[in-house]
Amino acid sequence: MHEWVDRHPGENWSTIARRAGMPRSTVHDWATRETRRQTPNPATLERLLVGMPGVDPIELRQAAADAAGYRFEMPDEANTPEGRLLVTTFSKLDDRRREELCARARYLFQEMTEANGT
Repeated sequence: MHEWVDRHPGENWSTIARRAGMPRSTVHDWATRETRRQTPNPATLERLLVGMPGVDPIELRQAAADAAGYRFEMPDEANTPEGRLLVTTFSKLDDRRREELCARARYLFQEMTEANGT
């Protein structure tokens, strides 16, 4: 949250809170407390996304999980713009389209494996 405020002149906890429809004290608490006992309610994260336009939902969820002590190690290859695009896309697809994407990924993986002879 600090990075977002730093990149957006004129923004602060109050402007985020106003857009998110949350108390300023709640936004301030989430932004300044280093560790938490639990992750925020998903509805709270959604409201924070409204308060901070342009924030990647995956990055916000990851930051909340990190603050609560949950660590997810992402392979370096996935921590690229393309990798984040795939994760974000997957999270926004409906069930049918997710299955289509998985089927295409399995096909590409199989094709690559056969081409490499492994």
